[in-house]
Amino acid sequence: MSKTAKSFWNMIYDFSKNQENQKGFTPTYLEISKSLNSKDEQVFEASVYNLCAIANQKKEYQSQIVTLLMQHMKKSKAPKSRISYIKKMMEEQGLS
Repeated sequence: MSKTAKSFWNMIYDFSKNQENQKGFTPTYLEISKSLNSKDEQVFEASVYNLCAIANQKKEYQSQIVTLLMQHMKKSKAPKSRISYIKKMMEEQGLS
């Protein structure tokens, strides 16, 4: 590996470690959850899909994401189609 490529990957690694260690680090799922209220159906569906995928892969966030999705279904005045989509995605990912 060339010195330039190696230093590039070291820089990326250091940046990601610094992001994780910062006090104000916001987990990605919290940023994605902001899109649950989008009026665009595709954005909403992508948000739900990604949240379920993260919950399936990252067990440390799973309960928080499931709680977030459940709260969204209860408090939002979302159409039944959106609620059924959330339930469907949760079932497919084994989260229900």
